[in-house]
Amino acid sequence: MTAASYGAFVDVGGKSDALLHISRISENKLNDITDFIAVGQKINIHITDVDHDKKTMACSMLDTQADEYLDRRNQQKERHQNLVNKVAWGQLQDNEVEEIQNQLTLFEEAIRDLNTAFSEASAGGTELLGYYTKTNKDTATS
Repeated sequence: MTAASYGAFVDVGGKSDALLHISRISENKLNDITDFIAVGQKINIHITDVDHDKKTMACSMLDTQADEYLDRRNQQKERHQNLVNKVAWGQLQDNEVEEIQNQLTLFEEAIRDLNTAFSEASAGGTELLGYYTKTNKDTATS
């Protein structure tokens, strides 16, 4: 593993390393990844994205449900920012007010999903740190 301010590059045994973004290491906000994982430390990850054209991979230490939540939340934040910009420029349409209300409902659902995912991981004794195991095509080994 090689550390950077925005995450780490994890050796997954291929030609290129996988990016482990700082937001995909812990459910808690991290300022410095080296406070959580050390260079050379073996960690449990799963591959979340492969870009064959750029020959890059992304990975995560989070539970799959937590990753899905983060992806949905990022999409919601982008839609929200678009609406905020329209409000600032006085371009908000009547149907977009309903969209804002729908986004609020989706946000509340996403928060519930995240709480459920982390509760299940904690209740099940999920260990995010440990060693790589190759059990299927989505699990990396080092």
